Amino acid sequence: MHQKLQNVIAALSAAKASTNCTDMATYLESLGFYIRGGKSAGHKLFFHDGLSAFKVASYDCGHAKNQDVKLPYVVNVLRVLRQHQDEISSYLDGLDKKEQGEGR
Repeated sequence: MHQKLQNVIAALSAAKASTNCTDMATYLESLGFYIRGGKSAGHKLFFHDGLSAFKVASYDCGHAKNQDVKLPYVVNVLRVLRQHQDEISSYLDGLDKKEQGEGR
């Protein structure tokens, strides 16, 4: 498993219900996901173009600014990350190789 993915899973597992909306977006974006707003104000959808078997999942930030993500959503995000860990790790490895190639 890629170290960045391992770190995100560890952070989410440790924080669980105290993960705020900004942190959740930062974690997911660091793994190559992109976030879009859903139909309601706090609803967030996340996508990843580098994962063939993954389409979309969501989490909810509530209505307050930078509110904590509710535990069931954190658990769902963790499930998605673990379920697709091989593809996410391969995606991140590819980014690492690309960055190393550009640094020459």
